[in-house]
Amino acid sequence: FRSRLVEAIGRLRVGDPADPETDIGPLARREALELALKGLRAAEEEGGKVLVGGRVEGPFFYPTLVEFPKEVLLHGNSRPLLWREESFAPVRSLVVFDTPEEAVRLANDTSYGLGAAVFGPTEAALEIARQLRAGRIIINESPLYGDVHLPVGGVGDSGLYGATHKIEEVTYVKRIHLS
Repeated sequence: FRSRLVEAIGRLRVGDPADPETDIGPLARREALELALKGLRAAEEEGGKVLVGGRVEGPFFYPTLVEFPKEVLLHGNSRPLLWREESFAPVRSLVVFDTPEEAVRLANDTSYGLGAAVFGPTEAALEIARQLRAGRIIINESPLYGDVHLPVGGVGDSGLYGATHKIEEVTYVKRIHLS
C-alpha cells in the first residue's frame, strides 16, 4: 500500500487550476502554506519521514506524505502537529499498525472527525468503519468520493458539526460508503 500510495501521490500534477490537467492548485492563503511548512518541519523533528513531496514553490505546496513510526503516536506524550491540526494543504500522514485496534484507537484520539478511509477486506473494513468517530467513512475507494444527496459534515470540531440544513432529510448521522 505504501509504495502504491507514494507512486500515486508522485504522479499528481501541480499547477494552474484553470488547466484541466492540474490535480493540485496553489494554496489560497499564505497562512495555510506557513502552517503546512511548520507542520512538516515539526514532523521531521518528531520522527516523521517524508516519503514524497515536501517541496514548496511560490504558492504551490507539492503533495506530501509523511510516515510516522507508530510508537511516536501510540506511546509519545504529545502528537505531532500534522496529526493534531487540520492541514488545508496537500500534506498527509501515514502510520502502519499491527492491529485494527491500534489504528482505531489512534484515529479516534482527536477532536476532529470529518472523514476517514478504510482499505481492506469488506467485512474487516466495515467492522473498523463502525468503530470510527467520523462523519464520512469511505471503504476501498478514494477519500475524495462524494455524494451530493447526502450531507457532508463531521463530528467534534470538524466540518461545522454536520450540514445541519440537510440533517433532517436523512436518518443516519454516520455514513459508510462501500465501493
